[in-house]
Amino acid sequence: MKFNRKHIACLFAMASVFCVFSSKTYANESQKALKGVYIENIDIANMTEADAKRAVKSYVESISDQKVTLAIGSEKVSVQASELGYKWANKEVVDDAVSYGQSGNIVARYKANRDLEHGNKVYSVEMEVKKNMLESGLEKVIEEFGSTAKNASLELTDNGFKVIPEKNGYVIDKDEASKVLYDYMKEDWATDSVGLVKLPTTEEKAQVTSEDCEKVSDEPLGSYTTTFSVSTTTENRNKNIENGCKKLDGLVLYPGDEISCNEMFLPFTAENGYYEAGAFINGEVSTDIGGGICQVSTTLYNALLRAEVEITERLNHSMTVNYVPLAADAAITGDYKDLKFKNDTDAPLYIEGIFSWGGSIKFNVYGHETRPANRTLEFESETVSKKEPEVKITKDNTKPEGYEEIVTAGYTGYVAKLWKYVFIDGQLEDKILINTSTYKATPTEKIVGTAKKEKTTKKKDETKKDGESSDGSQESSSTKANGESTTPAQSESTTPRQSESTTSRREQEGPGVIE
Repeated sequence: MKFNRKHIACLFAMASVFCVFSSKTYANESQKALKGVYIENIDIANMTEADAKRAVKSYVESISDQKVTLAIGSEKVSVQASELGYKWANKEVVDDAVSYGQSGNIVARYKANRDLEHGNKVYSVEMEVKKNMLESGLEKVIEEFGSTAKNASLELTDNGFKVIPEKNGYVIDKDEASKVLYDYMKEDWATDSVGLVKLPTTEEKAQVTSEDCEKVSDEPLGSYTTTFSVSTTTENRNKNIENGCKKLDGLVLYPGDEISCNEMFLPFTAENGYYEAGAFINGEVSTDIGGGICQVSTTLYNALLRAEVEITERLNHSMTVNYVPLAADAAITGDYKDLKFKNDTDAPLYIEGIFSWGGSIKFNVYGHETRPANRTLEFESETVSKKEPEVKITKDNTKPEGYEEIVTAGYTGYVAKLWKYVFIDGQLEDKILINTSTYKATPTEKIVGTAKKEKTTKKKDETKKDGESSDGSQESSSTKANGESTTPAQSESTTPRQSESTTSRREQEGPGVIE
């Protein structure tokens, strides 16, 4: 009998446990929070778990959407806390709160309900800072708001130069800033009414100041102008000149800066504003995209020479050009010819490019004038040697003798030197060799006709002419029977017409892109 009672009691206990766990599982889906249960300041009484989650999520968003103010030097930047990885950590708190007093054993439930009779049960929302999100958010802030130093600059106006003041910058140590921000967000931000955290920065000073820019004179150190023909056949070339001029206009070089014209012009594509035009390609005149760009670099080269700016790289064309004297040109190609120059002065250099569809391009180079007023310059091109183009003749037996046609006009070859003369008060002080340039000769290609002309002869008229005597003697023209005076007819002679040929050198500039 005792065995039966113990057995029954055990079965009853097991059934009770099963019922408890079964009731808890059922309650999670439909039960509502008891009166007096709060999550932070949210009264979730009579809320299902889904309702409570929505309410708490809204509360969390109101926190994570708040701004964190970052002090970067003298600048202040506001960023949402959620963008810095500030997230809800204990999402299980909703389940715990809703099931409070309705789960566990009978004793636990009883105790929870008695506690609610004496006061509210308040659960806390815990937030965390996700490091990877914080670092990503901080990096965006640094990219967008982190400031690098900006040198003072120049703007050319109708009234001369306007100086744009320098601005110091701030270098942010990303690793140190991330640590400072993480500690602040984790420990202090929730209770900090100001919400301000100062990021560790190092001030970066501008290298060029307004004082440096104020040294630049309103009068150019050097200027130069070249001209070009204006017609429908040169329109593309002239557009390339205009495009190249725009790419250099307004360029500011700070002390120590070196500029490559090739890098300023590239790429030579239609998308970059270039057109097909005449160019030197492998020693021949052809067309290529960007043809004419060398007139831009050449004009600038001569302005730089007169400004006495340091030229670090310059090469002449393979053949002569017609818009500057020999040895005064500066060729540009996409891979091995460039014009480079360096600001070796104590102030900025400003490049002004002026293009006119009237047929000219001009460059002015501005900077700090330190040369004495009584010092002047002159430049001279000296021809050292000259080589006339050879003539390559192609015989054509379909053309008559005497026919000539110039297929390709040759270029004369030269070796030339460019000299700079320095005068003080009009007296020659110095003579400086700028460069020695070699231009190759290219042959003139000519077609010559070789077909022989057929000879034509008049048959002798053997019929006795009027006035001829029976013995064969010729009567005098003045003794005709009718008394009329006559003059012997003159025979016409014909000379073959010589075809005209043009031997003048072509006036094409090259190269656009390729030599």
